Amino acid sequence: MALTFPTARPLVARPTRVTSPYGLFSVAQLPTETGPHWQLGIRTEIGTCAPASVTVDSCAVTGTGSLVQVDAMSTLGATPFTVFSSPACGPVGFLDDARKYATDALTNGEQRAVEREFWTGANGTTPHLAANAQIISSDGSIEQTAATVVVSGGASVDPVEGLGLLEDALGWCYGAEGVIHAPPSVVTAWVARGLIRREGTSLRSPGNHQVVMGDGYPGTGPDGSLPTGSRWVYATGAIQLRRGPIEVRGSTSGEVVDRSKNDVVVVAERTYVVNWECCHLAIQIKIGGIAADTFGA
Repeated sequence: MALTFPTARPLVARPTRVTSPYGLFSVAQLPTETGPHWQLGIRTEIGTCAPASVTVDSCAVTGTGSLVQVDAMSTLGATPFTVFSSPACGPVGFLDDARKYATDALTNGEQRAVEREFWTGANGTTPHLAANAQIISSDGSIEQTAATVVVSGGASVDPVEGLGLLEDALGWCYGAEGVIHAPPSVVTAWVARGLIRREGTSLRSPGNHQVVMGDGYPGTGPDGSLPTGSRWVYATGAIQLRRGPIEVRGSTSGEVVDRSKNDVVVVAERTYVVNWECCHLAIQIKIGGIAADTFGA
């Protein structure tokens, strides 16, 4: 008996996407704001993160002698950026589907986009990780800090040595649970050496700092370069991430039709502000096989 086939293939549901559980969104604190003004940018007062001082003077008077040190306060600023997705759908007449496609595309891709912008500051976003200069805003807030390179001269080091040095520096600088930002190639090297453990949807270092395995993290250095055979890793204080609701542009077909192609083009977007406190550290770590000094080994 001969088999017969339908002339048109049926449209079936696509696979379900699961966003990476170890990205930036997994570690960021999500403050709840009472109004929309944060989308213009924010300022945050940061207390000192320096270690406490020590005196052996049992009769010391505040502000004199061994108690003269004053720990500085600072105000940090952060600028907003907007992530958007705009898939083209055709033919015309599927406006509701186009809205759903745009929203789904944004939801599936926004974490990678936020990670890349947060790392590179490619669109002028401050603060960002790969930076080698400080920026002070007109109101005196620190908009951007220069990354402090842990190893003199920025030389690349073995994954084990690199994580140890970064934890040393982060512990002394912050003394609290910080965040280590690394591209997947570096985190994989750490996991292979048993240096990183998993706690639910969180990755943790030996010092219990949170580790971000960012699919959107390119591994570039403070000067923006991407070295061969190594990747840069950064460490900061706690991360805050503010994000608005998803907004979809276009309410009628006439507003969203690309008449040159007869497609429906809908834009879904969301505004973000990302900031952290205190430390901004950087180190260059070798990647490769078992022999870390030999790229591709």
